Amino acid sequence: MDLFVIHGIVEEMKKEIIGGFITKIYQMNRTDLLFRLRRQGEEKQLVISTHPDFQRLHLTEKKYINPMIPPRFCTYLRKHITGARIADISQDPCERIVRIGLQKMMDAGIIGNLVLIVEVVSKASNVLLLDGEKILDCLHFRRAEDGAARPAAPGLVYSRLPSTDRWSPNEVTVERMEEIFHLPAGERWPALVQKISGVSPLIAREIEFGNDGTASGTWQNFRRLFERYEKGNFEPRIATLLSDKKVLCPFILKSLGPAAEELFSSMNQAADNYYFEVVWQRKMVEQKQAMGKRLRQLLHRLQKRRENLLLDQEKFEKDLALKSYGEILTSNYPKLKKGMREVEALDFRQDPPRSVLIPLEEALDPAANVQRYFKRYKKAKRGIEFSLERISETEQEIAYLDSLLFQVEEAGDDEALGAIREELEEAKILSISKKQKMTREKKETSLPVRRFRSTEGLEIYCGKHNVGNEYLLRKMARGNDLWFHAQGTPGSHVLLKVSAKEPGFKSILEAAAIAAYYSRGKNSTRLPVDYTEVKNLRRPKGARPGFVIYSQQKTIFVKPEIERISNLKIENN
Repeated sequence: MDLFVIHGIVEEMKKEIIGGFITKIYQMNRTDLLFRLRRQGEEKQLVISTHPDFQRLHLTEKKYINPMIPPRFCTYLRKHITGARIADISQDPCERIVRIGLQKMMDAGIIGNLVLIVEVVSKASNVLLLDGEKILDCLHFRRAEDGAARPAAPGLVYSRLPSTDRWSPNEVTVERMEEIFHLPAGERWPALVQKISGVSPLIAREIEFGNDGTASGTWQNFRRLFERYEKGNFEPRIATLLSDKKVLCPFILKSLGPAAEELFSSMNQAADNYYFEVVWQRKMVEQKQAMGKRLRQLLHRLQKRRENLLLDQEKFEKDLALKSYGEILTSNYPKLKKGMREVEALDFRQDPPRSVLIPLEEALDPAANVQRYFKRYKKAKRGIEFSLERISETEQEIAYLDSLLFQVEEAGDDEALGAIREELEEAKILSISKKQKMTREKKETSLPVRRFRSTEGLEIYCGKHNVGNEYLLRKMARGNDLWFHAQGTPGSHVLLKVSAKEPGFKSILEAAAIAAYYSRGKNSTRLPVDYTEVKNLRRPKGARPGFVIYSQQKTIFVKPEIERISNLKIENN
């Protein structure tokens, strides 16, 4: 979190939470805390995070899931500061350190003064509860023996993070700016970050941008920005760059270039919206990567198994020819003697009979040599049947996992990804701990399908994932409805609801386009889509969710077009 953003947030909090009381404390995970505050009958929420990439503090209106069993630090805070009054909040000058002064009624009516320190300093971020200068407890223990630059643990005296040789903003002169300005253009803004306390890469680029090409001009640009900082003259906004990257800005930053901007009435509101989205996106990416990695591992194993089964099948198919050796030996039985390594026998099945050289086992008598070939033939026959069955099962598993991998890659929200995860857990592909089972809350969820309406007014439904595909088949599909699926590639099931009259070709074409778009082949220019009546679908016993066998299908070639499909989509689904 930027120094400027922190300053704006703290100044707003002075008006918002001083005089309020802490009513609830939660710890969502290893790095994030949530405080519920009540002031003059109004409830507010304060989120504090020490995440190495998203360290921050701000008021929030978002909903967060809280664990049923509070971690250690949360338990300590609940005991010692629940009910405490917020007496003050301040930011150390030009530092990313915030102090929240607390007053707590102690025994015998004595009011105790405590301080909650929030250090928003990248990977060293921490939250500490102090009584005077003594650390009562902290979110992250930092020990000297572990290489910490500043120890932090209960019982120690609090000391600020080690000072650096950076200049305070008030110590930056034109002469010092000239030291930086003499560097090559691409090295100036990183030098600003390294040399001046509190300057982030975002602000450093703005300082360097748009000056008149002199050190004096750069210094004036620097002073102009820090005067805004000192006065708290902020215009909070979220800028969306051409690359779709979002940036939280305290005011207009010309160095960002062309950007779409969303303005906010307060810095807390801007930070709340920005971090909720970027943290959610990171969480989604991490979950997708973890689930995708597991699925790719299993797919690799299954593909290796299929390769081995195909090799076995090839070997068994060769051994099927051994039946003819047994038959030839039977017809030439008088020639066979124990101890023979091979025999030249006539194959009477051919006209005229042809001489064949057949290997024999010396240790076996004639009857055993004949039976050996018939046994190997029968074994090969059984082996082929077994291999074909295993190959079919393996290919179904590959198709199933491949469809799940596609759904993970395409999942657009927590609900869809959560449904896929539950399916993976039920299929024993992902493990679930007893603690997760206990703490998993039942949430109201929307229908697991997307809704569309064709230009002819017919309802079209598309499964969001396998649970949605199964829902379509079990709850929504009727015999004459039309079912669509992209041919030969993972994708969603699509259902065109049919009324009393036959659907027009336009509706069929639109339903096929939806099936094509919500498949792995959505970037194709011409994708085949199969469709058939629901009564022609068959779900094998014990099949995975969403798996069907279909017949009497027709195939239509379509081009997936997002604009066309968006126009058909019914909002809020």
